[in-house]
Amino acid sequence: MEKQNKNPFTSMRSIRKVADATLCLVFGLLIFLAMKSCETYDFQVNENDTIPPDTLIFVGKGTLYGAGDEGITKENLVIKTKNEWDSLITKINSVNNESSHFEETDINFSKYQVFALFEEVKGSGGWSIDITNVIWYADSTVVVYTNLERGSGLSVMCQPYYIAKIPVSNKEIIFYYEN
Repeated sequence: MEKQNKNPFTSMRSIRKVADATLCLVFGLLIFLAMKSCETYDFQVNENDTIPPDTLIFVGKGTLYGAGDEGITKENLVIKTKNEWDSLITKINSVNNESSHFEETDINFSKYQVFALFEEVKGSGGWSIDITNVIWYADSTVVVYTNLERGSGLSVMCQPYYIAKIPVSNKEIIFYYEN
């Protein structure tokens, strides 16, 4: 006669192993389905375009030290023409030749549009304005920004800025400040 295992924990361990395996399978399936169901957008690119439509290209970042004499208020600009760009460059360079630090100043506005973020004039140095994320939707582009550097205590009037360009589109550009 065979000896039966009367230890109830042995069968409980088996049940526990099956339950753990089932949970892993269910969670794996849920993660797969969640990733599969994420909405993606198909961006249309003309055959002559060599630039992906979701490309953010850095132009310049820094601080204006004219104590507001440049005449630029706290604002987020979308620049679509050479005349608008030239006017902004003139203001930026009115006190110091700030644009000499830019990656480029000759923008091809038939291919690109520029956005420029300007913080208010600050009463102390050490401030920055930074792009932390760009979210590309089918009908809009959201530019998320914040101040990664929030002052050093130096007594100097300054105005942080950030300038970048993206391929031309008819999408609305939405600026979102993240604290």
